[in-house]
Amino acid sequence: MGKRTPGLLILSTTVVAIGFFVFRDTFTPSLPGDASGRSSAFEALPSDKTGNTMPDVVEKADNIREHEDAVDDSGGDIADLQARYAEVSDNPDYPQLEARMEAMQERHPGRSFDPEKVVETMARTEAWERVATHPDDLPLTPEQKYDGREFIHFNPLRIETLMPGDTLQIPVWQLGTHFEMRVDRAETHKNGSVTWHGHLENYNESHRVVITVGEGLSLAGIDTPNGHYVLQAHGESGWIASSETLFKRNEQETDMVIPSKEGPENP
Repeated sequence: MGKRTPGLLILSTTVVAIGFFVFRDTFTPSLPGDASGRSSAFEALPSDKTGNTMPDVVEKADNIREHEDAVDDSGGDIADLQARYAEVSDNPDYPQLEARMEAMQERHPGRSFDPEKVVETMARTEAWERVATHPDDLPLTPEQKYDGREFIHFNPLRIETLMPGDTLQIPVWQLGTHFEMRVDRAETHKNGSVTWHGHLENYNESHRVVITVGEGLSLAGIDTPNGHYVLQAHGESGWIASSETLFKRNEQETDMVIPSKEGPENP
């Protein structure tokens, strides 16, 4: 091989150096920060020889931007939901929505609850409301439809949200009043149903309230100062009535069942 002249060696080195700097300036994006402090490397995208931005890189940059925006929006939604939860819950044992959701999930491992729906439902002070006519889907005889029952629209999710220490308004229209129930404890049964044990507030004597919500069927017994009342709901349709009215055989006899003043024994 012939010897390279010094001039040719210098020319080759210069060409390589110029090519390196041209490649670096063309394909290395700058990394400025935007107003939020996040890296915005995708603001300076590499271009092809025609000066057009490469389509695959643009798509990736758009995906990054959308992901970061979604994270920001999610954080705002969670904070807003927690603020709304604080407005409808004054239970010091469950200051965070997350703790309540976890407790609800522990009762029903196979179910999932929507946090948004839970907060919305908790804003209701009652779990049932009166309806003008008897629902057609209730298994009642014609006689039972007119024996003194008040027909209701029942909200089982409102009961599901209850935790020990919570309160719930108990309307009894036959007495023309509302009572306030304080939840003492909740009991989960092997069949998946849950019973909430509580009492009426602001009375010297103990007046027990027991509400059980199962798959498609809910039952309640309410011991008031003016007698015992029972509630039954099939899904969201149900009724509430005085035990004395429902179980009376004649003017001298009744099948009314009064809960124990001490309440049910602990399991």
